[in-house]
Amino acid sequence: MKTKILLSEALRPLNYKDKNLFLEAYRRWMMFHEPKKATLQNAWIGLGTPSSYKSNFFKTFDGNTTPRINHWYVFSESGIKIMKQLLKEVPLPKNLAERSQLNSELFK
Repeated sequence: MKTKILLSEALRPLNYKDKNLFLEAYRRWMMFHEPKKATLQNAWIGLGTPSSYKSNFFKTFDGNTTPRINHWYVFSESGIKIMKQLLKEVPLPKNLAERSQLNSELFK
């Protein structure tokens, strides 16, 4: 499944680093966000420094970009478009057992 996500049309034009950030975002969205409570606009999908989230697909949730400090990141508008396409191509598993198994595979 990890390979299917990385080879999806949605992620194809991205560089290696951005693909890995989206892979982690997919995992976090799958495991930690209730669709009725969170949206792609407000879901915290990554934790890292500004240098690790340089692309325009992500932004800090509070606008703070202090260097060398970890911040929580959310999707920018362009990131939301890519994530929507990725979720359409590779839908999230429906049951908890499948999610847990995929989470273990992606978290390695």
